[in-house]
Amino acid sequence: MGGPGHDEAYLKGHPAPEKLFALAQVINKGHYDDDVVQNAIWVLSDGHDINSTGALDGSATDTLRNHLSALSGQPAPRYLVRYAPDGVRASSNRPETISRTISMDFANASNLMVLVKRDDGRIMEILHDQLPIGPGGFDLPLSVHVLTWPKGRYAFYVYTTETNSVRRLPFVL
Repeated sequence: MGGPGHDEAYLKGHPAPEKLFALAQVINKGHYDDDVVQNAIWVLSDGHDINSTGALDGSATDTLRNHLSALSGQPAPRYLVRYAPDGVRASSNRPETISRTISMDFANASNLMVLVKRDDGRIMEILHDQLPIGPGGFDLPLSVHVLTWPKGRYAFYVYTTETNSVRRLPFVL
């Protein structure tokens, strides 16, 4: 729950809990960015959301994310949570931003609307309104600042003029 302070005496520790030890073994076998590793540790030690390690993206880091999912009992991550700093600790455990990238492919030119709603239907933010999109495939990064939002269930809603369907991409605060 914290690091040693300046001039603090070293105290003999104890073995890590079994799940943290298993995570350390996975980390030792791979080459992962330090921020992903730190967030993976916080998932098990501080109860952080697994989404703080980033969404499954087809990279080698998915090995770590999938092992972490099994160890934590949380579903594999679909979006990224960034936590707000609190001035004392590295992470406040208060979500600051939610981000994800969606891949889309259009046969024809289309207009795109992306908004974020709470489960009760309230619109929290409009990210794109009638954004023109040409035919073909593309990746669309989505990010929303959520620090002041109440806990609950939310979703990105992606509407296009090409189809009558809506893509719902849920997240939880």
